[in-house]
Amino acid sequence: MEAKTGIVSPMIRADLGVLDPSVLASLPPLVRAANGFDVFSHACESITARPYTHRPAPESSQKRPLSQGANPYSDITCLEAINLIGRNIVKAVNDPSEENYDALMFAGMLAGIGFGNAGCHLPHGMSYAVAGLVKNYQPDGWPADHPMVPHGISVIVNSPAVFRKTGQLVRNVTGKLQMQWGQTLLIKI
Repeated sequence: MEAKTGIVSPMIRADLGVLDPSVLASLPPLVRAANGFDVFSHACESITARPYTHRPAPESSQKRPLSQGANPYSDITCLEAINLIGRNIVKAVNDPSEENYDALMFAGMLAGIGFGNAGCHLPHGMSYAVAGLVKNYQPDGWPADHPMVPHGISVIVNSPAVFRKTGQLVRNVTGKLQMQWGQTLLIKI
């Protein structure tokens, strides 16, 4: 097939997850950075997704879509994920300590809770084209036998342009992010 694709179904949702920060210790720095970029984008996409109040309520909860749209519950987990990534990504990439890896893992879990309810949007959707079309990129630390664009990198290259646009559309969200990050809105990439 030689294409990147995704599958979604209520039948493949996990019942349990295991967070093991020691897994990150064996990964090259660029892999840890790509993971952090993916977590950051998950959280930002969930906060800036179409609000759940802008979709008609289904006649029964069994018919609701997997991703409901931005909502106050997801905003809480995603804002904390963004905060953790902002404080810890550089340390998790450059300083091999379980404490730094734990912060990155915990941020990933929080963002996962958020996007599991709110969903993701353009940066992740556009990442499929980036990863599927670029056939000659060889990142440091990845296996040399098959060039590829790592998922977190294929997501983050699209994120700045998307968030500049969606940030203008959802000022209440950008205000929340500004409160967390002072005057630095999102990470300057």
